[in-house]
Amino acid sequence: MKEKLIRLMAGRYGADELFYLLTGLYLVMTVANIFARSWILHVAGLVVFTIAVLRSLSRNIPARQRENQLVLRAGAKLGLKRKPDPHPERDKVNFAYKKCPGCGKTLRLPRRKGKHTTKCPSCGEVFKVKIR
Repeated sequence: MKEKLIRLMAGRYGADELFYLLTGLYLVMTVANIFARSWILHVAGLVVFTIAVLRSLSRNIPARQRENQLVLRAGAKLGLKRKPDPHPERDKVNFAYKKCPGCGKTLRLPRRKGKHTTKCPSCGEVFKVKIR
């Protein structure tokens, strides 16, 4: 079954921020419909979810990326900023992340066990770190 799903999704766009936004909107509409009991709200929710699924199964990747970028730009204009993960899982093996006590910026340091002294590139503060 897993191989069939992998073959199905090969060359397709998949999930992105707009997919998650549309799915969240569908869930909100579904919960609202529990109380409102409106067939219009029900159909609108199904349309939103269908659009989200069809976008994720689309093979027209450039068009889906443009749509997603439009939504991200509109969100940025509204003050909603997507915060990137400061600690990607693949980097945790080779790097340790420590906050500077002076400015609070997160520093990516090479993972070498022991106590070390480091200097923050932003504020210039020298401080000690312990890496396990």
